[in-house]
Amino acid sequence: MAAFPARDRAAFDAHWATNILGNPAAVKQTILLDGQVAGNIGSWPQDGIRLVGYWIGKEHWGKGVATRALAAFLHLVTERPLHARCLGRRWPILVNGGGGLWSIGFPAVIKSLKLKGSA
Repeated sequence: MAAFPARDRAAFDAHWATNILGNPAAVKQTILLDGQVAGNIGSWPQDGIRLVGYWIGKEHWGKGVATRALAAFLHLVTERPLHARCLGRRWPILVNGGGGLWSIGFPAVIKSLKLKGSA
């Protein structure tokens, strides 16, 4: 869902230790499916707004996991408005990759994007 660049393992671990797990203003949850970890979901303040984001393991895509996790998470994080930034490598991912958001009522606001390397 989120518009975040890929990181090498050391940078990823440092980011999680500092900005996710080490951030007292961040709300973070593990997403379980049948007792197994399927992903994670969180919310954090950034640039004066509260963001929400999630990651779902590819093997769980298309099963409604994100939709159910977001619906439950919105009862935990009650601050409004919440914002989400969606980005994929090409338009079908951008449009479909945020399906969990749109299916629970987030408005679809898509601006014209010119991705690096695109025509």
